Amino acid sequence: MGKQKIVISISLILLLVSIVANVYFLNQNTTLANQGASDATKVQMTTALSAVQVKIDSEIERVGNSIIYASQQLGTTGISGDQARQIIVALEANSSYIIEAATQNLDRQMIIVEPQAYRVNEGKTLGPQKWLNTNPLADITPAMTPVIMLITNQSGCSVVAPIFNSNKEMIGTVSAIFDPAKLLNYTVTTALAGTGYTMTVMQTDGLMVFDTDPLQLYKNMFTDPAYANYTQLLLLGHHVADYSSGYGSYRFTVDAASNIVVNKNCYWTTVYAYGQEWRLALQHSLI
Repeated sequence: MGKQKIVISISLILLLVSIVANVYFLNQNTTLANQGASDATKVQMTTALSAVQVKIDSEIERVGNSIIYASQQLGTTGISGDQARQIIVALEANSSYIIEAATQNLDRQMIIVEPQAYRVNEGKTLGPQKWLNTNPLADITPAMTPVIMLITNQSGCSVVAPIFNSNKEMIGTVSAIFDPAKLLNYTVTTALAGTGYTMTVMQTDGLMVFDTDPLQLYKNMFTDPAYANYTQLLLLGHHVADYSSGYGSYRFTVDAASNIVVNKNCYWTTVYAYGQEWRLALQHSLI
């Protein structure tokens, strides 16, 4: 618990420093200049945002560490056979967010797939995995895809790592597919319980991989016509995509099902997830 408090404190300090560096953006929303959050609210929001960041980092790191451990074991057992399947079963069971775990050969053909319901995918071929670090002398480093439509016919993120044998020869890959919306729903809801704040988690291409309002999940802020008339929101959204952290304000509906437009303050920061960047945007409605 003490270590986590230190991590949160350091994250909070770094977040505040970065927000100060981006403070010029405040002047772009002059219509809301007199409705800004109080100093107390700013501290509360940035503290809450930092706590969410720490929880998400921890959960994604857990998935990544499981992949690294499985890769090391498979380097000894190989990518097929009963021992390899036991490793994949354990990998899939290690996190409630993992949908599927698998091994692939160098031709990207899926060799072992777990759980049993997805074994029908064994023998299928995946697309190119150009993002992998295949240097046998480097530490095994997983790589993560953005949210994509997966071979399992659902949206998710795939975390992949290379497998090297004892001769440092690459013999295949190991992967785990997880549900980012499920992971984020748990971590965000837990961290923000009782605060009254809302949150959007966005890829830098504008796709919202989580939103407190479920009607906005997996919508793209930059291309969906539902957001076209909210110029302040779009301006801030592009700024969030371009900068790793900061502060802004905008006008938008209370939620996607409402016609009531309110002013909102927003602080954001970033989770770096094995090659991907998720912007965590915490909002406070001024009603």
